Amino acid sequence: MTDVLRRLGALDPLTESEIPDLLADAARVIAEFTGISVPLHGDAHPGNLMHTRAGPIWTDFEDAWRGPIGWDLACLELTQRLDGRAAVASYPGARDSGPFLAGRRLEGLVWSLLFQWRFPTAERKADANARVEAWRGGW
Repeated sequence: MTDVLRRLGALDPLTESEIPDLLADAARVIAEFTGISVPLHGDAHPGNLMHTRAGPIWTDFEDAWRGPIGWDLACLELTQRLDGRAAVASYPGARDSGPFLAGRRLEGLVWSLLFQWRFPTAERKADANARVEAWRGGW
């Protein structure tokens, strides 16, 4: 993510002067990603589940990696496709989700900037604007 931001410079609505702040936020989040490393889906939300006769099956593995389980739980918590907080609350063991939620939000912000740049529509621009404004406001 940090390499992408450095290469992009400014990407509307993010200004070039905001890139160092965003990079600093990314560095803080990345520093928190320590501990147990397990296989992760990387984008664990209900939209990536296919319901079959044998039960649900995960799809869409391009974001799979090894890392802390908090990453997949943060992805699930932030989904708008169901009550993500309730889903995560039912997961065994208490966790500090703060760093992972921040990381997931940063990833979503960068993704939305790239997506609206590559495939410009009013809806994608509005999404990018909303994510940048949320970041500017401290989430």
